[in-house]
Amino acid sequence: MMGKQHSNLITLLQFLLLAGFVNADFISTTDCGRKLTSSDNVFQSPNYAAGGPYDSNTECTWFATISDGMFLVFDEFYLDGSDDKIVVEDEDGIIGTYFGIQHNLIIQTLSGKLNITFTSGNDSRSGLSRKFKGAVQEECKTIFPLDTPFGYISTPILKNQNESHPFICTWSVSSPITLGSILSFNNANFTDTNAKLAVYEGISEGGLLLAEFSESNPVHAVVTNTNQMLIELTYDVASPPLIMGLFRTTTAECTNVVMLTTNGEPTTISSIGYPKQYLNDLNCWWLVEADDNCTLVVQVKDVNLSDDEDNLVFFSDASRSSEYLAELSGLPLELPVLVTDSNMMLVSFTSSDMGITGGFSFEIFAQDIGGVIRPRESEVINITLQENNRIFHLVQTDGLLQPVVTQLPQANYPNNGNISVKFYQDSTTTNDPLVIQTPEDGIVPVIFSNTRTMLIIATGFDELVNGSLTMQVTAVKSGTHLYSRNVMGASFSGNAKENYWIVNPETTHVKDSTSMIELTFQDLPVSGGPQVTIGQGLSTNTSHNIASFSGSTKELSLHVPLADPVLIKFESDGQLPFFASYHIIDSCSEMVDSSMGYGSITSLHFPSAYPLNSVCDQTLKAKSTNKKTYLTFDILKLAQSHSVQITEVTKGGFNAMYMPGDLPNDIVLNSSNFKVTLNSEMKTPMTNAATDQGYKIDFTVLDCGGNLTATTGKMSSPGFPKKASASVTCVWIVTVPLKVKGSKALPSTAKLQVNGTQLKGQTKSNYIEIYDGPSVRSTLVNTSTMTSEKATFESRGQSIVVKYVNGKGQTGFPFEISYSTHDCTADEVCHNGICLHEDWRCDGIDQCGDSTDEQNCHTGLVTKKTLGWSVFGGMLATVVLIVVMMIVYIKYKQRKNNYGLLETINT
Repeated sequence: MMGKQHSNLITLLQFLLLAGFVNADFISTTDCGRKLTSSDNVFQSPNYAAGGPYDSNTECTWFATISDGMFLVFDEFYLDGSDDKIVVEDEDGIIGTYFGIQHNLIIQTLSGKLNITFTSGNDSRSGLSRKFKGAVQEECKTIFPLDTPFGYISTPILKNQNESHPFICTWSVSSPITLGSILSFNNANFTDTNAKLAVYEGISEGGLLLAEFSESNPVHAVVTNTNQMLIELTYDVASPPLIMGLFRTTTAECTNVVMLTTNGEPTTISSIGYPKQYLNDLNCWWLVEADDNCTLVVQVKDVNLSDDEDNLVFFSDASRSSEYLAELSGLPLELPVLVTDSNMMLVSFTSSDMGITGGFSFEIFAQDIGGVIRPRESEVINITLQENNRIFHLVQTDGLLQPVVTQLPQANYPNNGNISVKFYQDSTTTNDPLVIQTPEDGIVPVIFSNTRTMLIIATGFDELVNGSLTMQVTAVKSGTHLYSRNVMGASFSGNAKENYWIVNPETTHVKDSTSMIELTFQDLPVSGGPQVTIGQGLSTNTSHNIASFSGSTKELSLHVPLADPVLIKFESDGQLPFFASYHIIDSCSEMVDSSMGYGSITSLHFPSAYPLNSVCDQTLKAKSTNKKTYLTFDILKLAQSHSVQITEVTKGGFNAMYMPGDLPNDIVLNSSNFKVTLNSEMKTPMTNAATDQGYKIDFTVLDCGGNLTATTGKMSSPGFPKKASASVTCVWIVTVPLKVKGSKALPSTAKLQVNGTQLKGQTKSNYIEIYDGPSVRSTLVNTSTMTSEKATFESRGQSIVVKYVNGKGQTGFPFEISYSTHDCTADEVCHNGICLHEDWRCDGIDQCGDSTDEQNCHTGLVTKKTLGWSVFGGMLATVVLIVVMMIVYIKYKQRKNNYGLLETINT
């Protein structure tokens, strides 16, 4: 009877709830809710005790009136779907509605009544943790179970309060004896609060105070190698802080706090058992701390981890949510140097259960000068190096920028000592500095990195007394400057008003010690620049200027030894593009192909300008070195102070150097083994650049010929008087000696005696050419007029070139030509120094070239030619006179015979 009455009562209450007559806040509408008391304050989702998820379409309400002011603490909170929710409300209304997954959710009310209503929707997805468990407490206390590997702490959630009420929340962590703990924070905001967060070693306030945080003392991670930790938050509900933290258990043996002394010796941290294999399943944490005015430097010495799941992580500060400075695994190729801008940092190491070998070791120290510098574009930040033995600066830029460091001459910088400043591309390539600066070398006016970072390591500044070095750090758009190390070469194109290019190829793999850098500049814009300056060496005391020129240069190449880095500076009035490149050449010297018996020797890059600042050899060695070689200069354009030297390899052979000027005379070398050397070294910096500099020397390996320098001599076809049957090329250069009279040398000429009948058999492929001068550029003599057996020819100067060619498959005509020397007297010299031929005088033609042969022709000196012309002229004049007289006589007779026919003239 009582059961029936009870059932009827519940039905009535449900009706009243639906009708709104009963306050539903304090009545459970299903059998899963109940009233919570101080002794029975734990509630959980339906089916929780059986280990199952809660059901769909379920509604439960728990209500508590334990005290005036309560804390609702959820140990577990896993709701599924947006329709599943828990609504918490007190006498003042709803405190909040909560969905999904919540970690260590604490809800606070100052009311004496609290309702917890759970509702699940009709979604019944399987395989998910659909459960929750909580308790209503008079105090804010959380005790994590012994085997809890991690847990969350957070500020209790409550409605805004106007009245002040202080409260304390505590979290107790206890772990097995082999474990330690790390407490880190995702968020901690003490702004405008009087709240404090204290962390103790142990589970009571009597333990060692590990850390205390407040508005004036920001939070950081806390580590301890003990197995107990107490976290205590003191706050006022009128101005609560926002705290979200996480604790994790760690391996006690490798969890520690490392305190560093400012500018002290580095502390070494290694894996357990290093250098032997470390243990599996490690979770190690180090909190490194130094004085407030310090930054930290890590130098990684060794990393050899078993697999990619084993990780050594360096954080940028003492927060687990901070940026990674480095994450190392396996066997990294580069061991980094790390610099912080904080006086604290976290380091973690985790190992899997698969490790078979390996370990790590790094050093860490604190410095009060140095740290991280972050310049913005065009911003200039001054840094000063002084007092300390070691100083580390890491320059980092944001976005698409690259760092630039400049220095000006400074009086306080010494010129000797053990000071060193090394600049690196970034913190992971410390085996290869961009440049090393020492007092002996002077300062480095400009240095930059291609990446967003640059590492500066300075040592020895503790030796200075009142001495220092100041640098300016700035940032420019990425690509404005380029530092090239590629041994295969590289190119650079820029359009800023000022661009720098450092060429410093890695020479480890360069085989030849004679190798050099060839720089090429192309299509430099004429209008607006750029002005190009090229120097070798980056430090003031070791660098020297090689060249500077303007953008009017179309194309230019330049050789620089593989020694100190090359610094190229481009300056432009406007932002005009330019293009430059470099590559490594083993040598600019080469062997000349002489297999055809003829060819040309040209300067490197001909017809473009030859490379500047170089010494290049071109060597010719024919199969038969006992043959002579004929050389004729086609083009020779050299810059000032440059030279071309031709040297026979045989001892005592021909050796001549040619400087800028007129084209040299033709040469017959006594062998076919010689070299042509171009010397384009710049003893003084070049200030302009020509684009058409170069040379072209034609060569022919001869079958006969030579240099004839005696007063008389002969030249003949091979096998004379027999006909030449083979393909033959012969060249003779006749240079008769000058006549010396006292201290004055008088000119001489060469007189050829030619049997003209021998020349009748000439063809296009079998011929003789005679040049009146020392080169084939001289006047070609017309041999077709030499028909007599004793034909003669006298040269204009002291040289004649005779060339004989018998083409392949031809039967050449035999010939013999003799020569003698005509020594000119003082009366036979033109004013310009050449010999005056007798038949040049007073013939109306300036053959001397200075009119000497046409002077004093009225003195009665009559040559045969002049006399002949005079007689001819007199006879012609007599004939003309007779004809005129006859015409006059005939006209006279005509007028006389017809006089009567004249008309009367009226007056």
